[in-house]
Amino acid sequence: MKEAYSKYHPKGFDIFSFTISSDRGAWAKASKSEELPWLDTGFGAESKPKMLYEFTGVPANHLIDGTTGKVIARDLRGDDLDAKLSELLGKPE
Repeated sequence: MKEAYSKYHPKGFDIFSFTISSDRGAWAKASKSEELPWLDTGFGAESKPKMLYEFTGVPANHLIDGTTGKVIARDLRGDDLDAKLSELLGKPE
C-alpha cells in the first residue's frame, strides 16, 4: 500500500485507513510504528466507514471513486492494485 501510495498519490490516489479493533492504544501504536503517510482514522466495529462500506473482516480494502463514493474494486494488492491504478490514473511518473 505504501508503494502504491507513493507512486499514485501525485496523480490523485489517496488512502483512508481505519480499524475495527476495540483497542485504541494498540491501533495508535501500530499506526505510528508503520509511519503511515495517509489519513489514518476511524475506530471500532461500529465506525461509519465500516458500516458504510460493509467491511466484514480485516485486512480488507476498497478502491472508491472519490467523486461518487462508489466502490470500483475490492481487495486489490500488489500488482493487481498497481494495474488498476495505472488503468484509472495513468502510469506513474
